Amino acid sequence: MGRARVVGFPPRKKHLKQMTPTRLPFALILAFAGAAAGQTCHAPESRQFADQGGQHVAECTELSYPQYPPTSGRHFDGIWANPGTYHFVVNTGYWLHSAEHGSVIFLINCRLDPDCWTDFGRFQAIADAFPNDTVCAGTKYKHRIVISDDTLITTRYAAVAWDWSLESDCFDSTAFAGFLKAHYAQAPEDICGFGTDFTGTGWCNGPLALKAPRTPARKAARAWHAALWPGLPENIRPDGKNLKP
Repeated sequence: MGRARVVGFPPRKKHLKQMTPTRLPFALILAFAGAAAGQTCHAPESRQFADQGGQHVAECTELSYPQYPPTSGRHFDGIWANPGTYHFVVNTGYWLHSAEHGSVIFLINCRLDPDCWTDFGRFQAIADAFPNDTVCAGTKYKHRIVISDDTLITTRYAAVAWDWSLESDCFDSTAFAGFLKAHYAQAPEDICGFGTDFTGTGWCNGPLALKAPRTPARKAARAWHAALWPGLPENIRPDGKNLKP
């Protein structure tokens, strides 16, 4: 929110006498209060996108989409991200498959967000407050929510469900919780769990196996990888595990 300023009052003594705080318009008072607090956040409205289908492709195939983050389209065959919080980049091919199963995905761009570790906790609080999912009964999961780092989104945060997304540069907990409630389990398939939580080796690193629609974003992702892990080959996951050959 920009700083509000009062304009149009000539610096004449009689006007200063007539002007009192109680006569300021209420909207202007609120504007001053919001600017002073510096904490007001209103995320943009969520958007619906045309369904691009759900074609399955071989794991680690390079992917491209008409917009990023994608809300439908090609994703990895036979494997998806289990519900959970991942403090590293999860390849789009995994979490988009989770979205096809009714999951809501919360993404944090730690390259743009210096407080990303705090924000993992804030998204986790939204997930923890969400009611248990009966589809997840019999699994170790309470609901279908994935939280992950993603260095290809161009905002600090994004929420994705099948055919829907919400992108924001500020953390609007009300908007994200509302998105979760509105779009949870609204997808072609109804599956909880039975995917992967990325233990072991052989998983595809997010930005390195993704052909981003915007070349600068891909270059930035690689630069970020190099800055965080100097000398680390691009075929190594952020957690140090080897990728598939």
